[in-house]
Amino acid sequence: MLVVIGGAALYAAFDSLLSHTPSETEDERDARERAARSVTDLERLLKTRTCEECQIYGAELAGKDLRGITLRHSVLDGNLRNADLRGAHIDRATLSGDLRGVDLRGAKLFEPAFTPREGLLAGARMDGGDLHTVRFADYTSWNYAILRGANLQDVSFAGHSGPHGRGDPRHPLDAPTGGATMRGVDLRDANLRGSWLRQADLTNADLRGADLTDADLPPAEDIVGAQFEGAIAPDGLPCLAGSVGRCITKKGKQPPWLDRYHRR
Repeated sequence: MLVVIGGAALYAAFDSLLSHTPSETEDERDARERAARSVTDLERLLKTRTCEECQIYGAELAGKDLRGITLRHSVLDGNLRNADLRGAHIDRATLSGDLRGVDLRGAKLFEPAFTPREGLLAGARMDGGDLHTVRFADYTSWNYAILRGANLQDVSFAGHSGPHGRGDPRHPLDAPTGGATMRGVDLRDANLRGSWLRQADLTNADLRGADLTDADLPPAEDIVGAQFEGAIAPDGLPCLAGSVGRCITKKGKQPPWLDRYHRR
């Protein structure tokens, strides 16, 4: 287990992982070497605020000030609950572990991957972020996360994320994996054009002012209480006042995209 005290990284590890013995198995040797590399890479990250091709596992960084760090082609795994990564530069790196409440406001994200332990990204702050190249694990929990004004164009919330538009054969038209849980998520004014939300649970989500043009939305039972007022519906029509749990258009009808749940 990694313990961070006063900015210095210390590891408490079993002797079997830190010292070689003649009877050491290959798996034990690999675990020992990975633990040793994690120590070195984490110390480098905390000292220089930059890490390239780092492999950090089991880090205890809850609430840690990691503002402005740069991670390239790296893995940062561990307890990152409520960690402050505002302004971080995440370049084709993976963040995994406990990511609840992580603050990524203003972060520069280039094809990162989020693989939260047990799917937990609840309460994360990514408002205003450019997330259109992010890869999200399936079954991710975004409950009450703040994504207001974020760019989520063409993003999939079913474990097949990436900048794959409808014309791209990689677009997940029949995604077999589970959708994200997004209860109460704040998506006000977000760019969700072409996004894949069909298998997501958007109960009580706030989508006011969001651009949902060409987005694939879930069926009516998964948008109960969701607010659509001021949003642009998938068919390009604006959702009027009173659009809760459905989108009311100027014709006073619920658009057909909220009534269908089909596979292509």
